[in-house]
Amino acid sequence: MLTHIAATAPETLLRAVRYSGLVLQKQSPRRAELEAIAVSSPAVEELCKVLDIFEFAYRLRVAEVDKWRQIFATLSPLELLAYASVYVFEKLVPKEVGMATQPEEAQPDLEETWDAISETLAWKLSTCDESSLKLINVAIGHSIAKHLSPFLFPSRDGQAARHELREAFERLMDAQVELDSYISQSADAYSYDHSIEFVRLGTHLEIAVVDKAERVTWERDSRKLAALHNYWFYRALEAFEGSGMATQPIGRPENQEANQLAYIKALRTKLRLMDVYGVGDAVSTDSGESVPLFQALLSLELMSAHFHRDFLQNYADNLPKLETAMPHSARWRYRAWLMECKYVSL
Repeated sequence: MLTHIAATAPETLLRAVRYSGLVLQKQSPRRAELEAIAVSSPAVEELCKVLDIFEFAYRLRVAEVDKWRQIFATLSPLELLAYASVYVFEKLVPKEVGMATQPEEAQPDLEETWDAISETLAWKLSTCDESSLKLINVAIGHSIAKHLSPFLFPSRDGQAARHELREAFERLMDAQVELDSYISQSADAYSYDHSIEFVRLGTHLEIAVVDKAERVTWERDSRKLAALHNYWFYRALEAFEGSGMATQPIGRPENQEANQLAYIKALRTKLRLMDVYGVGDAVSTDSGESVPLFQALLSLELMSAHFHRDFLQNYADNLPKLETAMPHSARWRYRAWLMECKYVSL
């Protein structure tokens, strides 16, 4: 049947392959069937070559991520989290609080990098020994003394700071972001953006626009997706104003603005969960206890606001006070000390 379709309506087969997501499924039996048809179909032969180029580029990026992950294979989740925290306070927190220390083009994208950190921690949790998840004070102290304290309190007699692991974590983040970007911007575009064609030029591909009108629609839909965050926020603003809470005190006067924002964010998430996913007014815990959905969301947002004000903003306020006056070689140690203060306080 596939041979007949390839001979009579090859464009139908090619479009089906693009919609199917086979672009990153080298081991699929469907790929083997396509390669068998390619012997007698030039169109399918060209398709297979395009898929092979995609697959090769994908495997290179997966291998790069795996290479850097293996460096952290023997670390516990807590120890990996320590290096993630160091990375976050060095690379992401300054941008998060509006005091980036790098040129704009050199700054990591916050959303992409947070996604990369989440994927890395999920990988560690899925591959670690279950016993490493049972934390006790002795184990925590040993891990911090080995992987964090040497950065803060260097000593000739103590353990050396693992700068190679700190740098390896940064390389891992770069590799994970590159892999995620390749999937979203190349593989997903191949599967779903039919305003373009991927044209093979030897061993590499170039994008050619084949339908300008559809391309405009694709780009408009992408902007709509990016605008969804604002849509739900404005929905929450309307609900907040309509509830009468805008004129009511929430907590202490000095925290009124932050508490109002936390309330609006909780409303935003509640609206999205209820309207899109059909979640009810209450959720159940593992123990079977029923918890009001909005109260659960509000508690999370209030904790987030507290963390931002008392830890991240405090970090940002203190960082420039001494950093500008100290030599470059000592700046990392000072940043690490500030980060340790927040880490211990938590």
